[in-house]
Amino acid sequence: MQKRANPNAEDAEPNKARALLNMMISGNVQAEWKPLIAAGADLQAKNKQGQMALDISRSNNHDKMVSLLSGSIAAR
Repeated sequence: MQKRANPNAEDAEPNKARALLNMMISGNVQAEWKPLIAAGADLQAKNKQGQMALDISRSNNHDKMVSLLSGSIAAR
């Protein structure tokens, strides 16, 4: 993640999903999620279908991510 980059920046996708949501959708859960969460990514941001990153992680059986997101949401 670039220094001082906005972890909640919207990208050019039609659903305006944020970076963390895009990772969950694409299945790229290992690459950059810890720095995004540490940088203050909006863990409760929702995609066009009303799903949060936690919802997508659960539906894809990404147990490590579910644990990380659940703990991070509870800590905030």
